[in-house]
Amino acid sequence: MINVSANLPRDRFQSEAIGFNLARLESPVFVNKLTKCDRDSMLKHFLALNDADRLLRFGTVLPDAQVAAYVQKIDFSRDTVYGIVSDDFSLVAVGHLAFAPQDVASVRSAGAGKASIAELGVSVDRSVRGMGLGRRLFERAINHCRNVGVEILYSHCLSSNQVLMHIAKKSGFEIRRDHGEADAYLNLLPPDAGTVVQEALEEQFAALDYTFKASNSTSANWFDLAFQISLIAAALAHRYGWSFLCFRLDDPDIFYIM
Repeated sequence: MINVSANLPRDRFQSEAIGFNLARLESPVFVNKLTKCDRDSMLKHFLALNDADRLLRFGTVLPDAQVAAYVQKIDFSRDTVYGIVSDDFSLVAVGHLAFAPQDVASVRSAGAGKASIAELGVSVDRSVRGMGLGRRLFERAINHCRNVGVEILYSHCLSSNQVLMHIAKKSGFEIRRDHGEADAYLNLLPPDAGTVVQEALEEQFAALDYTFKASNSTSANWFDLAFQISLIAAALAHRYGWSFLCFRLDDPDIFYIM
């Protein structure tokens, strides 16, 4: 388990990380980090966008073949892609966080391994708009960019995309308009204990949510889910010196001492 707080004063850790994240965990919207295994779900999501939505997302009405090519060319080893799945395990929102290639970025963040500039593209299914999913994708991307040393996050869109610009403004972005297009820029702060712990917790709980929704309700899957929950609880308790014993309910011979 990762202990990012080992060298932090207890009061600082509580105020900057735990207190903030407990409020975050009350949200029912979990943002998952997608992988190349999710390409088919991503393609289905993008193909479901109508012409008006494709125009807002890509700046032009991409035909199906070009949408498929875009999904296939996403480099998951360089970029980060976030997704939100519905209760029926459909991908209903996607945020593509693209990092400038090493030979393109003029400034590199020290030791971070990522470019100092990143671009975020967001799309949300019409059936779930107005529920804060776009805002959650922005929040997740901002936090991740801070943790990997990105200095500037921007999002390019048409000036007619009022929803995206509203989300960007509420997230602190500066909006620049020019000839029907708009760029939203956000200068990012360096990471701190709070952002690191927040991202770690959100990834764990999003993975649990993803597993829960993907489960076919077999007993083995439920046992695995309970075991994952116990591991997360153990990681939190470990910070405060508690002893924690985690058993796998389907195999009591397998256990972890935290």
